[in-house]
Amino acid sequence: MISLRAISTSRRRLELLAIILMLPSFLMAASFRLAVVTDSRPYSAMLSDALALVPGPVTAPDALSDAMADDAQRAVYAREAEVSSLRRRESFAALEALSDEATSGDTDYFLEIVEPVFSPEEKGFLFSGDEDARCFLMLREDLDALVVADVEEDGMLCESTLRLNGEEVHHSLYLPSDESVEFMAILSVLTGYLKGPLFAVVRVDVPESVLVQVDGDEVKPIRGCIVLEKGEHRFSFSSPDYENAVMEADVADGTVVAPSLQKRSFGPLFVSSRPYGSTLSFRGLEQDSHLVSNAVIPFQMTLTHPGFSDLSVQSRLPMETIHVSLRPEWMADEDLIGRAKDRFYTNLIATIVSFGCYVASGSLSDIFTEVELRPVAALAAGISIVQLVELFDSMFDYYQAARLGI
Repeated sequence: MISLRAISTSRRRLELLAIILMLPSFLMAASFRLAVVTDSRPYSAMLSDALALVPGPVTAPDALSDAMADDAQRAVYAREAEVSSLRRRESFAALEALSDEATSGDTDYFLEIVEPVFSPEEKGFLFSGDEDARCFLMLREDLDALVVADVEEDGMLCESTLRLNGEEVHHSLYLPSDESVEFMAILSVLTGYLKGPLFAVVRVDVPESVLVQVDGDEVKPIRGCIVLEKGEHRFSFSSPDYENAVMEADVADGTVVAPSLQKRSFGPLFVSSRPYGSTLSFRGLEQDSHLVSNAVIPFQMTLTHPGFSDLSVQSRLPMETIHVSLRPEWMADEDLIGRAKDRFYTNLIATIVSFGCYVASGSLSDIFTEVELRPVAALAAGISIVQLVELFDSMFDYYQAARLGI
């Protein structure tokens, strides 16, 4: 029989082998560093949402060729600087070894959003639309792409100019109250630049509560949009408020996915409450009775009753009957159990002492008959009886607090 230690050792070896096999791909991966420059906060939010829809590898041929060319040019500059340094130090052996180094092969680029610091002069230069912005990009080793959005408000309209690496790629007028058209436009521009012509922007027209899956993978639409590879895709929609739906669509530029979703029909729900006669509010509406005819899920209901703490119940599952009990307000104190416990033990000790005094006074009165100790014994007996009643009362309170106060 194979031992657990052997299985664990074999599992570690497989994990190590997988890491070793994946190591070359990680070493050949590089960041495609993109920065956004704009003075408009609403437009900056639109750009951030658009970039969130195109994460991962950069696949557009133009962006890849630009990144590779920039990296190659930067590598040439770095190599020339190193060669000059070695010649000045007369390190001929290191210089010969440097000349024998082989150049790296193809590299995979993954999008990385960076936030470099620009001076006011640099921002003014970028907003001016100068054609030398590409040269400015080459001078910065921490950037591969630069998106500059110049937005000016003119009354009820906004005029936007979007430049990508110094080249104007979008210009429009839009209403600040309706950014959907402008968002679709800049998302299409960024998708074409980062992902290439094989990807398309798809508008998904569903309520926010609907979970969207594409080809079995969950996707989260942002501002009602997703980015997909062109071609046939299978869309699945699920929600507590709607019946599940499935549809297939041939994704292309301008595709709108608008499934026909049917509202779920929900059965009645009976709420049994203690104490009886509690006021029921279902999804914010006060009910005339504890029978809810159409218990739409998910739901939140609240029960109230004088002298009791309010109780709220949430559920995402269909139910026919639910039993709830409200707690009295006096049990809402967090130190309730501690005080009840202290009172019980105090009365227990007092009862033991009082009964001990009663027994002792009775014994002494029998021993010393010449001394009148019967009044003392009677007093001790009375105190013992009163203390015994207190003990039973505190014991019952302690039981109730421990049972209902936790």
